Amino acid sequence: MKRFLLGLISLASMSSFASGSVECFNQAKETKDSYGTNIKTNQAIKLCSGSESFSPIECFNEAKGKTKDSYGTYINTNQAIKLCSGSESLSPIECFNEAKKIKDFSGSYLNTNQAIYLCSGSESLSPIECLNDAKKTKDFSGSYLNTNQAIELCAQRL
Repeated sequence: MKRFLLGLISLASMSSFASGSVECFNQAKETKDSYGTNIKTNQAIKLCSGSESFSPIECFNEAKGKTKDSYGTYINTNQAIKLCSGSESLSPIECFNEAKKIKDFSGSYLNTNQAIYLCSGSESLSPIECLNDAKKTKDFSGSYLNTNQAIELCAQRL
């Protein structure tokens, strides 16, 4: 009986996951890119893959044309897709906006791609907290982690 119930729970979870991705994809058909044209099929698949709802679309719509990169220009369609892919909230945008304020180990601010990689799929500001801690962390040879190592350590990959 226990095994049967676990199977039903697992099936229900997969059903929610599958229908969420499809729901997101169907919503994406009407989603415009940064230039006002519909996003492409492959972009919608990348954005919605693994989602449980149409939240990645909401994140994408909020990010494109509204979120500025480290240089003050708006992030483009592909950057917004990378940032919001599979997200279940607007947290990746909040994380990205905070990441732009962080200086790397050389004293420069994180670049746009670093901030997107760090925050893509995040559901909180924990990647930021992690990165701040990682700045004080030494590797196995006693040297401090470099910026890309720290970002890789703290990024929440889906």
